[in-house]
Amino acid sequence: MEIKWRDFYFRMAMLVAQKSHCQRAKVGAIIVNGDSIVFGYNGTPAGHDNCCEDVDGETKPEVLHAEMNAIYNASLTGVSLKDST
Repeated sequence: MEIKWRDFYFRMAMLVAQKSHCQRAKVGAIIVNGDSIVFGYNGTPAGHDNCCEDVDGETKPEVLHAEMNAIYNASLTGVSLKDST
């Protein structure tokens, strides 16, 4: 049976989430626009250490959501978000 695109992208987001260094929650996001696919995962901005939690196990304030990282990656690569999914 052929996999539906929606399910394919959902599985892709789950795979991308595994790149996150966060211990509490690993989240992935996929933005699709035509033939363009960009992704992001929750984590610290470039230049910060990859540790997402403080000594108490709480998420540090500088940690970015997966969706924000995906939007940022779209801007870096010139992928338009208009009419994206």
